Amino acid sequence: LVHHGLSQIKREKCQIGLLALLKSVGKTAQHVTSNDLGFVLGPRLNAAGRLSDMSLGIECLLSDDPEKCLEMATELTRLNEERRDIESEMKEHAFGLISEVIGESGSNDRPSAFSVFHKDWHQGVVGIVAARIKDRFHRPSIAFALVDDGLLKGSARSIAGVNIRDALESIATRHPQLIESFGGHAAAAGLTVKLANFVEFREYFSETIRGLLNEENLQQIISTDGVLEAKDFTLALASQIENISPWGQKFPEPKFYGEFLIKERYVVGELHARLLLETDENVTNLSAIAFGAAEEDWFLNASRIKAVYHLAVNRYRGQETLQLKLDFAERV
Repeated sequence: LVHHGLSQIKREKCQIGLLALLKSVGKTAQHVTSNDLGFVLGPRLNAAGRLSDMSLGIECLLSDDPEKCLEMATELTRLNEERRDIESEMKEHAFGLISEVIGESGSNDRPSAFSVFHKDWHQGVVGIVAARIKDRFHRPSIAFALVDDGLLKGSARSIAGVNIRDALESIATRHPQLIESFGGHAAAAGLTVKLANFVEFREYFSETIRGLLNEENLQQIISTDGVLEAKDFTLALASQIENISPWGQKFPEPKFYGEFLIKERYVVGELHARLLLETDENVTNLSAIAFGAAEEDWFLNASRIKAVYHLAVNRYRGQETLQLKLDFAERV
């Protein structure tokens, strides 16, 4: 379905609103990819529901007025930029709260789970923040925002091997006064708790998760397709991989492992790390990007890194070049 949908978009046989969204971010329909659906179009459509009224995104997709579609697409892009600003501020605040907790417990006694809350957080963004916390600290995490009548709306994200919905159900069964409502699945869930019960809930949540953790799921494991040879760092291979897409669950995009020397580094956009890398096999001038990594220790201080990455085609001003997109990196 995704493959045929992309084919329709590339031939511009699709809703005018999709074409307007692509135009609003400087992309052409002919080169749209499944990544664009998930990371360019999707967030803009979702931004309306997170911050304003989701009907704006629906109307953009249904309208047959090109001028009106472009206006709505521009507004969706503006809302998405606002959402990213809110997310960035909330994420840094949450990381600060968690760093204080880790500092108090000691680096060798990291809490089993994290539940964080601030009265000024936006309820439309807590799910993204919970995901960022989970990714950074590799622990089941919940971020809460205050809503009306002294209630907190929370969004939970979990790690492999820990069913977050079952954990919440266990708490609701043993301590029914702590959770007003909840729902979800193994990897993600939503819940409502009273503000007055937050501290007690946080304690029972950590206790419940502690009973589900073991040495295996505490270890963050990234599976890769191995190490590329020097001859494989080519635009042709990146294009071939792109043409096989769309990728997804049970059919993941190929990821590779390697060690690199950092030749150049600088920050672009919203704290994205741009690098020029070199391999031990004298493959030089490899352009790479790590989204949101400009404040990571490895980017700031390392001269050599080991990384998990995938090959991508970077398109800019009509030119196509090879780019490494780093999914994980740390100093060697």
